Amino acid sequence: LLIEQSGSEQRGPPDARISSAASVWRDVSRRSLLAEARGGKERARCPFGFLNTGVKAALTSTSVKVAFTFMDSVRSLAALTSRLEAQVSALTHNTRSPLAAPDYLDLVRRAQDVDDLAQQALRLCVEQSRDAGHTWQEIGDLLGVTRQAAFQRFGKPIDPRTGEPMDKTVRMTDAAGRAIHIAAAVLDGRMEEARPFFNEEVLTAFTDEVRGDSLATVAGLVGAFEGFGDGEPFVRRIGDHTVVDIPLRYEAGEMKARIAFDTDEKVAGLFILPTEIP
Repeated sequence: LLIEQSGSEQRGPPDARISSAASVWRDVSRRSLLAEARGGKERARCPFGFLNTGVKAALTSTSVKVAFTFMDSVRSLAALTSRLEAQVSALTHNTRSPLAAPDYLDLVRRAQDVDDLAQQALRLCVEQSRDAGHTWQEIGDLLGVTRQAAFQRFGKPIDPRTGEPMDKTVRMTDAAGRAIHIAAAVLDGRMEEARPFFNEEVLTAFTDEVRGDSLATVAGLVGAFEGFGDGEPFVRRIGDHTVVDIPLRYEAGEMKARIAFDTDEKVAGLFILPTEIP
């Protein structure tokens, strides 16, 4: 279960956090703590010189980290939006001119660059909104998704086993394509194609009888399967699993297939769910 983190997070208005960071920095400057420590005092390296360890502790306190992180985020967002504006301007300019056949591919490239930058800007905006105290529910409502879906896309969950942020990097590069192939095989009854992808637990539990009963339940809810939906597969990493959601189209409604791959890239779970399930 993904549980929204609260309580221990440092939140507050951006101007208060900037003021806090500026106050600490002025204190550091007044005491000339960037000068080389004298009298055998222990020193700690930092990117811009040496700091007395006591000052290092002050500068690395949670509240100051939040303040400096916020200012770095503002600067990063300003740089991103500037690049995004330039790419949009170039794309707009090119679409106004008569195009030869190869130029259309350049439009695709430029549009992809705009989309990549826009996604980075969106992620930073969500981070700033969270730092300002907004909830995942508010962010999800704005994006038209559940709060859990918003958290899964933008959140930074902490692994309870280690106390460290979870690695959300999807290393299974063919997850979407493989999941589509497996879903199609299961839905079409070509189980001999799907089974080699299952881990031992799924291979044992997901018998032909279980498949038939499950598909009958779905048919009772939304009718016959008509094909894959129009949206793209949604791939993300949740804990130790790579999870793929695939839109499905039935005669009386939309559903989605969810396939979870384990660390060995074998199917550890396969579900057909209503689209509103996060």
